[in-house]
Amino acid sequence: MIKNKRGATLTLNTIIVAILVIVVLVVLVGFFLFGFQGLSDQVKKVFFGVTTGTDRTLAMQNCEQYCDQAEQLKDANLIKTVSAYCNKFFYIDDDGDGEAEFVGQDKNKKYMKFYCWPSASGNDVESLNVPCPAEIKPDKNNVAIAIQDMCR
Repeated sequence: MIKNKRGATLTLNTIIVAILVIVVLVVLVGFFLFGFQGLSDQVKKVFFGVTTGTDRTLAMQNCEQYCDQAEQLKDANLIKTVSAYCNKFFYIDDDGDGEAEFVGQDKNKKYMKFYCWPSASGNDVESLNVPCPAEIKPDKNNVAIAIQDMCR
């Protein structure tokens, strides 16, 4: 037993209340500095970040490798459903601002998906136009089809 206690002790409740007060003060300071919208934008940047894009040249080189891999599958159904050439997409940063290209604004923002195969297009979908002319003969009719045409 300790007989001569000379220091003051803090209870657990006091420590918890102090932590809560500090958190509330940080939120209030953030609100006055950034406003409500600015505060939520800052919190999103800190915790969620923005989607950074890949360099277009690097993405195109990956697509060429994906074409070679798709050729090894030798099955039209597998190529369409499994191959990275048909299914993988990239977020591209063309303007170098550190954020991938997008359509819409604020809450309606959608990042553009860039697929390898040439005819990909849509509202938020574009093509990197990397041809994959390797041909596969489907089992049913023995007509050779280019891999890039199987992705549609």
